[in-house]
Amino acid sequence: MMSHECAGMKIDSGATQLCAALQHLKDEHPKLEEMMKKLQLAAAETKETPAEEITNLLALREEVISFMEYLIPHSEKEEGVLFPMMGKYIGTSTGPLVVMEYEHDLAKESFESFLKGTKNVTEIKDPSRLHLHVLEGCTTLFSHFNKEENVLFPMGENVLTDEDKEKLADAFQIPPLT
Repeated sequence: MMSHECAGMKIDSGATQLCAALQHLKDEHPKLEEMMKKLQLAAAETKETPAEEITNLLALREEVISFMEYLIPHSEKEEGVLFPMMGKYIGTSTGPLVVMEYEHDLAKESFESFLKGTKNVTEIKDPSRLHLHVLEGCTTLFSHFNKEENVLFPMGENVLTDEDKEKLADAFQIPPLT
């Protein structure tokens, strides 16, 4: 297993075993990624069938709403609990947490732009471009999840104390191992 120094911290480039709370966050990614792949396909389909563009956009809108209902609680766990906890050790004004929060905001803005643009079917101004917001949001999150899994979560495993990890597990309502 190889480790690297980054701002005085060792970052494990091997397969780090994560505590229950960090593993819980990581385990939510495949479901989100599966949903994003479906969003990407639906967004592409919207562009390919101009005659049904509005109908397809409205169907895509329902899928985006369902996706956001799963994404928001996931990101709130990170932004509301994990990031502040890690920030005590690695800072919050520069570095990985700033990047992670920026990417959360960027992805949410993309999806919210799509939802705003499809809110009222009679006011859809440029239907041929609306699907691009969904594609941008998905692209941002695929990259973001990769960074979390390969950098942020292993970093969290290394910098958080056992007490911090227990607090995370409690916050995420993960039962203790017995």
